[in-house]
Amino acid sequence: MKNVFDNLKMGYNYSRNQMYSPTALDTSWSESWNANYQIQFGKDRKLRLPKGIRMRYWLTNFTFNAAGSKAVRTTYSLSKERFLKNPTGVSQGWDNEMQMSYDPFESLRFNFRRGEKRDQLTPRDVYGVPVGKLMLYRQSLDMQYQPRGRVWLISQFNPRLEYMSRYEEDLNPSLRRGDDPEDTRNALNNRTVNIVFDVDVGGYIFAIGKRTGILAAEEKPAVSLQAQRAGFDRRKTEFQDRLQERITPQQPEPGGEAAMLPGLDAAQKPDTTAQRFEPERERPQGAYSDLMLRQPRRTREEDADTVRARAEPADTVAPADKGDPLMVLRHAVRLLGKTKPIRSSIRIDDRLSLIHI
Repeated sequence: MKNVFDNLKMGYNYSRNQMYSPTALDTSWSESWNANYQIQFGKDRKLRLPKGIRMRYWLTNFTFNAAGSKAVRTTYSLSKERFLKNPTGVSQGWDNEMQMSYDPFESLRFNFRRGEKRDQLTPRDVYGVPVGKLMLYRQSLDMQYQPRGRVWLISQFNPRLEYMSRYEEDLNPSLRRGDDPEDTRNALNNRTVNIVFDVDVGGYIFAIGKRTGILAAEEKPAVSLQAQRAGFDRRKTEFQDRLQERITPQQPEPGGEAAMLPGLDAAQKPDTTAQRFEPERERPQGAYSDLMLRQPRRTREEDADTVRARAEPADTVAPADKGDPLMVLRHAVRLLGKTKPIRSSIRIDDRLSLIHI
């Protein structure tokens, strides 16, 4: 009983009109009510299947809405110095809608709706209960499938399959013509199938390039522009942090070089600053720069061997590099491999409309 009262909401509204004028009177009144019941079932209503699959055996949620109204219009008009009552207008009806959702698996979802609208001024009984004449009937069934996790040959397309079915009947009395029967109606039936999926053109081209040997087997697709920007920002932040650490002066540790020489005062302490920051001598550059450096003395035999080696022609000549004949094709495959996935969709509509049946 707790679930019944905690999830039930009801409302009632009543209004009355009192309008007086020298030529007319209006004493109309109306009332309306509504009720809403909604319950969400727990997630533990599942059965364990092989391979770790869990199937839900109960509804996910249930909703029921109902609303009714009644209006009585009573007016008076002045005629020969007295008010005469006009024909009274009465309208009374109610409508309801039921909705159920069922998720048997994580990737599959069903949603069913059914609603109707009735006129209670026309007597109609169901098992002795006055429910009024049916004026409008509608129902729908929706199904959505989107795989979760890795599914062989399906996950690479990231598909989403939607199936929607609608059926509606309109039994309004205004549809009847002449001697048409009382149940004359219009009917509408609609079915829609929508398939949305991604085609990774760049990934397929890159994979074909590897299979055909155009690209190396260990080569990976180029990183997207967003990932490159994120990596650049990260490296820039790390570089600024390291640069800031080097620029910030560090305090000398107590007990440094002065502590190692306790017998020296401030005037006798050795100045190691110049030695520490003394710049290295640059190596002379130029055509005859090697003559300006001190080199070990060489013998006459070593000089003769050097001259003889320079004078003798080389026995073999390195073949000229002809280049990579597939270089243009490799660059084209890499460029096409950067193509983003293409979002595609297939929509099928089937509509059937029956008028005045």
